[in-house]
Amino acid sequence: MRYTLIDKSGTISFIAPWNTLKALVAACSRKPAPEDLSTVLEAASRYSSGLREYVFNGLAVFDEHYTTQDEASATRELNPQLERELREILGLGGTGGLTEAPQPAGESEDFIEEEEDISRIFSRVSEEEKSEITYEELLEKQRQLRGAALSRHPVLRVLDDDTRRESLEPVSIGLVIFNLPAKRIIQVQNSYGVLKRSDRGRYFENGQPTERLYFYRLPTDWSLLP
Repeated sequence: MRYTLIDKSGTISFIAPWNTLKALVAACSRKPAPEDLSTVLEAASRYSSGLREYVFNGLAVFDEHYTTQDEASATRELNPQLERELREILGLGGTGGLTEAPQPAGESEDFIEEEEDISRIFSRVSEEEKSEITYEELLEKQRQLRGAALSRHPVLRVLDDDTRRESLEPVSIGLVIFNLPAKRIIQVQNSYGVLKRSDRGRYFENGQPTERLYFYRLPTDWSLLP
């Protein structure tokens, strides 16, 4: 599943196992409410260990590749633009829509093979194989992506049109967006199951479920859409 997180500093997006969803919602239910990326990931890591390290290490790899490619002309996307795209997706007004990112000209066969391999790994997050993919595996795949398009990274920052489109593209069982300043959780697509305001989840350690359960209740000032 893809998770896109918005805070006051910008937008990041990452791919993670299905169980990360409840961990993030449980993190949002804590008081005081998390207002930034670091706080929400630290809280979520209490329920799914390794999440914070995976995302921040993945961002470090992404930033290294971004610097290496010297994309000085890249335009950082503003949150209002992302909000407009979300309104179009959810049918809440606006015109136009998202289009698929064009394939880079002159793309080599090696790059195409790498892209297909990434898709196979992500598709493993299915209902029958929920616990088989780990944060460590996803991070290792990101480390192998040197030279690939930035939008193909499992963890990315929204910096331009390509990364913005990728941040709004569901993976495997869906896409959920967390707007921390607005206290909104938007289920653009969720094929795993109904996300409830009050529920229980299972603690995960190193990608494996444990016998321990946690409970959360999303405060009334948080919106859960749709």
